[in-house]
Amino acid sequence: MTIESNTSVPTARIEPTLHSRMNGGSRRSRVLGMCLICALLIGVPGGAGGLGGCEEKSPQGARGSETGKEPSPQPAPQSLIVYTSADDEVIKAVVDMFEKDTGIKVEWSGDTEQTKTTGLVQRVIAEKEAPRADVWWSSEPFGTIRLAREGLLEAYRSKTAESSIPGGWPSQYRATDGTWYGFSPRARVIVYNTLKVRKEEMPRTIHDLAHPRFKGRVGIARPQFGTTGGHLAVLAHVYGEPALEAWMKAMVENRVKQFDGNMSVVRAVGTGELLVGLTDTDDVWAGQRNKWPVDLIYDPNDIAASPMASFKGWGKIESLALGAGPLLLPNTVAVVKGAKNQEHARKFVDFMLSEKVENLLLNSGSHNLPLRERHIRDSRNAMYTIPVRTMQPMAVDLERAADQMEPALRLFEAATQEK
Repeated sequence: MTIESNTSVPTARIEPTLHSRMNGGSRRSRVLGMCLICALLIGVPGGAGGLGGCEEKSPQGARGSETGKEPSPQPAPQSLIVYTSADDEVIKAVVDMFEKDTGIKVEWSGDTEQTKTTGLVQRVIAEKEAPRADVWWSSEPFGTIRLAREGLLEAYRSKTAESSIPGGWPSQYRATDGTWYGFSPRARVIVYNTLKVRKEEMPRTIHDLAHPRFKGRVGIARPQFGTTGGHLAVLAHVYGEPALEAWMKAMVENRVKQFDGNMSVVRAVGTGELLVGLTDTDDVWAGQRNKWPVDLIYDPNDIAASPMASFKGWGKIESLALGAGPLLLPNTVAVVKGAKNQEHARKFVDFMLSEKVENLLLNSGSHNLPLRERHIRDSRNAMYTIPVRTMQPMAVDLERAADQMEPALRLFEAATQEK
């Protein structure tokens, strides 16, 4: 690192006795004299100010001072390292705004569409003895919950966020141990081809994806990565493992296809390779911007009108025909335990939970759902806020649902291997 110095050679020290100082003076004086001669010979403008490039350096490489002591180094630029699984264009927009607002530089590291949060989780775990990241920002909650349980996230209460929403931050988007916040969720939805699926054939709930009319033409992203695994965990939590197992076996019988990422599912639906699939809202919005013939279906909330206990088929595949409401999966943000830049990391968390970022994400290509009532009720956002404006989202405890992640993945692997 180059250590900057404001020390310059005073003009008064360069005087007519230069010759005698070169013959009998100090080594520093001789060097200064030679520098002045060089400047005069080559015509460097600026008098003594042109000597900056000839200053003698100490053996360690630092510039000397009049006292002979090492100068104090200039403070390093403010910086922050963020690990994030959000999409690149969203990350760049947020980072640019944060840097402009705070003057704190951000280095961020993402992951591929195929591995998404899973690869970053493994990186944080591998670096736990010497954390590199200061902030964890995930586009879904379950990898974050895992890191919190591993003791790799720092508890932090954002006073600015808590005071920005009447009654405080929504409890379903707040870790019970205070290690993470959820914000700006997306919804899990059914995507379908608008040219090939007639209105009367459209699936109503995920139960209908196992219908024979979609055989070989239904797709999901690989559940080992991204939001599909979390979706399966929630289904096990809400409907029970037996119902999930029966549904997955029916999907395998229906020749469900697996893809590397939710966007790949939407693309396959758009091209007609698939008729229907499971994905996230932001991927459908992207498909529509690409002029693909795709649209989405939100899970209806039948459970809200009919208590679970009254449904006799609970725990069986038929229970999935009873919609539990749109599943909303929030972004999550946290301070990494042992982060070198704790103060800056907390500022970043506060920023991510701000109304400014909420509005940015709502109006971005992802159209993430807002938590603040003002944005929900704004008619300009009507197309994207249906799940929270006109429907009752799924009531789910994300931390309890996370307990079902490993069992759900085992059930999925067993179902696919049997086939």
